[in-house]
Amino acid sequence: MYFHAFNTYILKNKTLLFLLVLLHALMLIYAYCSGTVYMKDSAEYLNQAFNLKHYASWYCGNFSNPVQPELYSMRPPLYGFLLMMLHFISENVILISLVQSLLSIFNLYIALRLVDKFAPSSFKIFFVLSTLLFFPSQLIYSEMIMSEMLLQFFVMCCVYFLILYMEKKSIVHLLIFQVAVSCTLLTKPVFIAFPVFIIILFSILPSLKSFRGKALYSCSIPVLVILLISFNNYRHTGYFEYSSIARKLSVNYHAFYSVSYDEGNASALLQIDSVQQDASIQTSYSEKAEVLQSGAGRLIGQHLDSYIFLTVKGILLFFIDHSRYDLETFSGKKISEENGFMEYYKKSGWSGIVDYINQLNFFYVLYLFVSMLFNAMLLFGLMRFSLLHQQPLFLRLLLTGTILYLAIITGMTGTTRFRLPVFPLLLAANLIALKYYSFPFIKKRTAEVCE
Repeated sequence: MYFHAFNTYILKNKTLLFLLVLLHALMLIYAYCSGTVYMKDSAEYLNQAFNLKHYASWYCGNFSNPVQPELYSMRPPLYGFLLMMLHFISENVILISLVQSLLSIFNLYIALRLVDKFAPSSFKIFFVLSTLLFFPSQLIYSEMIMSEMLLQFFVMCCVYFLILYMEKKSIVHLLIFQVAVSCTLLTKPVFIAFPVFIIILFSILPSLKSFRGKALYSCSIPVLVILLISFNNYRHTGYFEYSSIARKLSVNYHAFYSVSYDEGNASALLQIDSVQQDASIQTSYSEKAEVLQSGAGRLIGQHLDSYIFLTVKGILLFFIDHSRYDLETFSGKKISEENGFMEYYKKSGWSGIVDYINQLNFFYVLYLFVSMLFNAMLLFGLMRFSLLHQQPLFLRLLLTGTILYLAIITGMTGTTRFRLPVFPLLLAANLIALKYYSFPFIKKRTAEVCE
């Protein structure tokens, strides 16, 4: 009932509909013909869907192999559940890609509705073109067996229904918002701390003064979901945790790269191997998990300055990354076998970067460069949006806070893929801010449209 305007609204703009459908269709055809719909994580999601169907378990490994306890909590179950339901219709991967393409179009629609609501403008075509040309990950992950598009859908629902609640103060909208927050948790563990951001947001918003109690009490819904999932994982593994993937990131990324930045890869490998060997001699999974977590924390603490630097660098890349990894992965190129320009810089300085660029197609390098510039402009636009006194405070805090939450919590690992769930919000914030830029041409066009 809340999205009943979708058909009538988007069909009025045939150019938008044509671009969205055509580009998603072309990408779907390419993905299906080339077979590049799988990533390393895809196998775990498919295993989880199979296990949900046959064993009522969201274990994301293969039960015919020796059981690995960490795979019980590696992936929350919602995306696996979606795959399971689609497999009842057809096990052909084209159905998964088709559903995710529709989700992608719908997510963009919600973002366009936000722009229309808060700053009507004539830049919808710019919105679509910039999304699909300079952020190809939107198209790429709509076709891959990955949970990013489903997560993006729930993030957009969170924003949509919270805005409705702020306007109408309806308890129904508040409950649907908290259910959407819970669904983000059940899709990816990266949103584990999102309820904390919501509690802070509810606590500081002056417009919630007379409704603050109900809003804060509603936060118990996602907290309860976190506890239920954690207790279920404890029942299977004997260790109370929401997801084992957080520990995996701490050991293999945060600790490893913090040490590597100071002492080099060889030393980092030795120290991580030492932690893993200490963990391997433990008699229980819970003891092993504790050793891994404490070992990673110790290494990070010893190289805290490097960890902070790499985290800040990751947050910056979250906003300006050029999508090279996604493009080359989707095209079937084996990224892992190639070094990036930073490796060439370490070996030969600036001349190494020149040598590296000379190996690549000139137009491809130009495209990556323009993509980085475009993404840097979006970061500037977000900062401008956050300071717009013409727009409601809750809207600025909601959009900017949600984007920054994801950028900060992904930290060192932040790249294009991690920006995907909030990218429609980033573009919506920019289009809203664009109305207030002091460019005569833009002002004139906006005024004409408003008339």
